[in-house]
Amino acid sequence: MNLVLLPWEIDLDLGTVLAANARAVAGLTPARLEDRLGIEALWGTPPTPARHWPLDKPYRVWKSPSGQYQTEGVSGCDLTYGGIAERSGAALPWAGKPFISGTGISRQESFARRCETELEWNQWVGKAEMKDDRPSVGDGVIVGTGLQTHILMVAGWDGDTAETVEGGQVDPDPDPRGVRGLQCIRAMRRPWRSKPTPAMWSDTRKAWIDVYGWVNTTRLPWRREAIWVPVGFVPSCGWAGE
Repeated sequence: MNLVLLPWEIDLDLGTVLAANARAVAGLTPARLEDRLGIEALWGTPPTPARHWPLDKPYRVWKSPSGQYQTEGVSGCDLTYGGIAERSGAALPWAGKPFISGTGISRQESFARRCETELEWNQWVGKAEMKDDRPSVGDGVIVGTGLQTHILMVAGWDGDTAETVEGGQVDPDPDPRGVRGLQCIRAMRRPWRSKPTPAMWSDTRKAWIDVYGWVNTTRLPWRREAIWVPVGFVPSCGWAGE
């Protein structure tokens, strides 16, 4: 995956930029050693004092005898959405700082809500605001609840089916050491329904998963400086792949 700097233009279609950067990272998996640098670059700075993300460990959650939830590895859905947004030019307050374990998806919602309070431009769409609307290209959609909460980026629409790019997916293939279940990034297709409640289809669970809300990514504060895009990106039509 090769990137180039694109000069900032006031009329740049930010959704097209987000979709291009999302599609460019779809398919990255730590099961291929050559992809690991790409994932590390996208996810940013790991938690202190780690020097690298634990890409060689499957992500799992369990409850300890004391009733506390414990985790191993890292779930990449928030890191993937945030990495794509930051690479595309979104001015995220945690960019360049070590990741704080336990913040994850909640930081995306909190930042969008804070922007909405300060800028008054509908950066967060919750259940009360959804109505018959659906996310736009580039938006970060949060689905599920509790330990099953997940965030994905909409990269396009095909009728009523969202074309998404999602971290936090499980690669069925082993890495060179034979380890299976590592976190990867995938392009997916999720049917959308607006009624009785907004929901997206999960092939894994074979069920509709309620939409909690979404971040209007293009309405977040933007750096307004040169941004990274995949080689071959054309502002008027996006990216067709290398």
